[in-house]
Amino acid sequence: MLLIFIFFIFQSCSNKNINEDNIQGVYIGNFQNNIDTLKITENNEYVRTIYSKDSTLIFKNLSEWEISEGELILKDFLLNNNKIEKNKKYLNIDLITVYFPIESSLGKFRLIENYDQNLFYKKIK
Repeated sequence: MLLIFIFFIFQSCSNKNINEDNIQGVYIGNFQNNIDTLKITENNEYVRTIYSKDSTLIFKNLSEWEISEGELILKDFLLNNNKIEKNKKYLNIDLITVYFPIESSLGKFRLIENYDQNLFYKKIK
């Protein structure tokens, strides 16, 4: 019985159930210093919006995404790492292509920005 339970948990955490349809949705980052949302849309586009805690728009962009080998690849992405400030201007030179590991457990998705700092985006719808 224990082996069946372990097998079920392992299967539910595998990345084989990740595809372009079920990865789409709205994600929110677990950052302390700002409110960071990421909307993964069809046609391989995403919209990223970052607000300060006092609701001031800090950053917004639209770019492209794809999935490869269990990772979500986002082009023109501004890394957050809890260091985005509302009084700073962000330019195209600040944008990079990122590869976020995708975690899937029991139908819930998380995009991992930084394992060491436990920073991630959680799918909310």
